[in-house]
Order: sequence, then C-alpha cells, then structure tokens
Amino acid sequence: MRDRAPIDKGSVSMRPRSFIDAILALPALGRALLSPDGRQIAWTWYRKAPAANIYVAPSDGSGPPRRLTETQDDTQLLSWAPDGRSLVVAEDRGGDERGQLFRLTLDRAMTPLTEPSPAWFPHGGEIDPSGRYLVLAGNVDPATGRTLEASWVFKASAARWRGRSSPTPMRRGSTARGRACSMCGATSIPRGRRCGWSASTAAATARS
Repeated sequence: MRDRAPIDKGSVSMRPRSFIDAILALPALGRALLSPDGRQIAWTWYRKAPAANIYVAPSDGSGPPRRLTETQDDTQLLSWAPDGRSLVVAEDRGGDERGQLFRLTLDRAMTPLTEPSPAWFPHGGEIDPSGRYLVLAGNVDPATGRTLEASWVFKASAARWRGRSSPTPMRRGSTARGRACSMCGATSIPRGRRCGWSASTAAATARS
C-alpha cells in the first residue's frame, strides 16, 4: 500500500461550512436574453451587489458589461421590448415574489408597468410588437380583483394599467377537468398575433 502524503493542517484557512458559504456567495448569472437584433445581451447578475441587478453588454464582446439597475431589492430580467431599446424587468420588493413590472430603457430609466406588491403573483411579462400592450399571467380574477388558485393570461395597456385599469383576460389556466393549474409566464409569438405559455397541474398535465 502506497504511503499517503501527510495533510498540512496549517494550510487550511477556512472550515468546511465557511468554504460552502464562500462558494454560495460567488456571483451568478441569471436569465440571459439576446436583443431582437442580436447585437446586445442582457442578464440578471446575482450576488455581485447586495441585490440582483440587470446588466447589458455587446453580444460580440466588444465592450464591458453595463449595469442598468441599482436598487435595494432584486431586479430580474423578463424580456426585451420588440424595438430592442428597452427591457421588461420585475423588482421583487422584500422577497415576497409579488414583483412589480417595469419598462427599463438602456439609459437606465425605469417606468412602472404594474402596481407595487400586488395581492397576487405575476408570472412573466412581455411587450407586444405594437408596443401598446403588456402580456403576463397572474392568479387574480380580473372582474373582482380576488386572488385565485388558477391563473389568467392578461393583455393590458402598457401605458395605463399600473393597477388602475382592468386587464383583458386572454385565457384562464384550467384543465379539461376544471382543476386549477399554475402558469409559467406568458410570451407573445414574434409577430404578436398569438400568445403562448406553459401550464401544469398536480397531475403533471401540461397544456399550451
């Protein structure tokens, strides 16, 4: 049997738990999306600052990343606007997962698209090709404002919604048997004539 080299305990600078904590504290890239013209890429960068922020950089590597947000709460990338001049992002205030959606321009201006900390959970978010409507999913009844177990997919005025006007439901998330299902975002097809989403039930049935 070969002799093993002795372990120099003096070279160990941190305990196992401290080492794991250090690894988990390393910066991590979240959702990354190419701009419609393919010239830029945007992403969410976690743990590079106290809160997650949105960055953008040329897709050909010709320039360094630029930070577009600097908030106290995590900001997550959802989509590019069709014109490639702005993004749709969600700010998760206090970690309650009831994110407020914003339109974020490349010069760092943020315009609210929905109300802050709604009583329901928004999923996804995209501006349609006309630039007039916001498409997203949420577990709220558009007629009463009550939260639901199921979700609706909405099309709402991108300029006027912000919780003050009623969004138009496109389809309710339910299966043929009427069981509630959970929506996973909502996105419009490039020409904006259709909207697609994924949904699942407790029985792992999927529809789109």
